[in-house]
Amino acid sequence: MPFLDPDKLKIGYVILITTHKFVIEKLQRKSGYGDSSRWTHVAGSLGGYTAIEANIPQSRLINLQKEYIDRGCEIKVMKCRNQKVGIQL
Repeated sequence: MPFLDPDKLKIGYVILITTHKFVIEKLQRKSGYGDSSRWTHVAGSLGGYTAIEANIPQSRLINLQKEYIDRGCEIKVMKCRNQKVGIQL
């Protein structure tokens, strides 16, 4: 069983998830998304295993390990780099 290290997931990371839903993947390929069509779900990390998954009509709070990793779904973590803290006007 795959394991996800919660210490490596920080607040603000974007998480892409493959769920093997071929209908969604096929629709995205048809729309021209190419190889990136395999990422069928998006979540925002709140640190550790906790994330907010973007769903229609309502988003929800999830545990990444229980919802996806234990089921064998692949995830990809996207981090912000060279981002400055605060905004000066």
